[in-house]
Amino acid sequence: MGDYKETVKEELAEIFEEYNSAVLEVDKQSAIRKELHDRVKKTGPLKRTFLLYTPYNMRGWIFHTAYYMTALPFLVGTTFFLFDYFSSDITISELPVAVPLFAVFLGLTLLFIFWRQGRLAARATEEKMHKLESRTMPRKSISV
Repeated sequence: MGDYKETVKEELAEIFEEYNSAVLEVDKQSAIRKELHDRVKKTGPLKRTFLLYTPYNMRGWIFHTAYYMTALPFLVGTTFFLFDYFSSDITISELPVAVPLFAVFLGLTLLFIFWRQGRLAARATEEKMHKLESRTMPRKSISV
């Protein structure tokens, strides 16, 4: 009879350890995700505008890549245009009207697209965090 008690005690201790390690591991991962999410939420508007933070989901990485692949050539082109304008004898009235209008239109369009994609990436992250929290948080049992 003593062997059975020891065997049951050891088995229950092993099950308890496995259960605790599984629960604590999920809790640890949830805390890490929440910390990353809070860090991005606390990011200032200037850093958010120029995406000066590290994304932590696939949509965020794709968005960052697209942002820098289109924004940097636009900024380089605009800088080159301004340098060329100030270094030459051309006045603003001699420039074709389409050049500055195109630059403004392209800049505003890119700004809107990036703002929208940033909102979508943030919303997807918030939804994912909510789903993870609902799965990892202990549920209260209802007794009748």
